[in-house]
Amino acid sequence: MNDETDDLELNFVPPGEREAVRHFEDEATAGIAAGFLRANGIAAEVGTMMIPGLQYGIAVWVRKDDAAEARALLQQAEDESAAGPQLVD
Repeated sequence: MNDETDDLELNFVPPGEREAVRHFEDEATAGIAAGFLRANGIAAEVGTMMIPGLQYGIAVWVRKDDAAEARALLQQAEDESAAGPQLVD
């Protein structure tokens, strides 16, 4: 595969196969999370969740088959971030 095909495959999740794994208040933060998932080989897309009666939120969507792994990766990154800077040996 070439780089353009790889990019498309990691940036698009077919609507019938997608599941929201995390919600954000702003698109920039959602984009960082999606980029992190893509860097780990998981296709991720950022989009608005439209649920009648609720505020619009920004969601990170992945394939349903990748949802558990994506959630675990995002949680691990959040936990490491909360721990603060780490010393490098």
